[in-house]
Amino acid sequence: MLVGELRNRLWPIVETIIEDEGLELVELEFVRQSGSWILRIYMDRPEGIRLKDCERVSRRLSPVLDVEDVIPHSYTLEVSSPGTPRPLRKARDFERFFGEMVRIEMTSPCNGRKRFTGELASVSGGDEGEVALKLDGGETVHLPVTDIRRARLAEEV
Repeated sequence: MLVGELRNRLWPIVETIIEDEGLELVELEFVRQSGSWILRIYMDRPEGIRLKDCERVSRRLSPVLDVEDVIPHSYTLEVSSPGTPRPLRKARDFERFFGEMVRIEMTSPCNGRKRFTGELASVSGGDEGEVALKLDGGETVHLPVTDIRRARLAEEV
């Protein structure tokens, strides 16, 4: 099974447990590192993540993953906060961080470029909509959410 397929099968299983804990699944990675496989789960909530949140989710998630048996070999489970810079994946992520500085990389050029850094000015149309960024100099660009390859809160601009 390809890593992308595995990720797609794992996402709803992991998301259900995390949302049941009142948290949000931010990212899920399944990577090979130093010869071992690692399943990394990143979660968040407005007031932040505490160590006991990670422990609780890990204890709940581990037996479910064993029963579901989606991962065909041994791996290490890591559960943590997304840290900084926090990735933005869905329209609700952009809505939550309205007014913040973000860095966005597009899958294809928009207005002649692929990378943008600016203040998050608006979000419309949900996951099929667009994000408006106010760039230095006052220009505002409108970027389709579906064409965003990577987006993160900007640490420093």
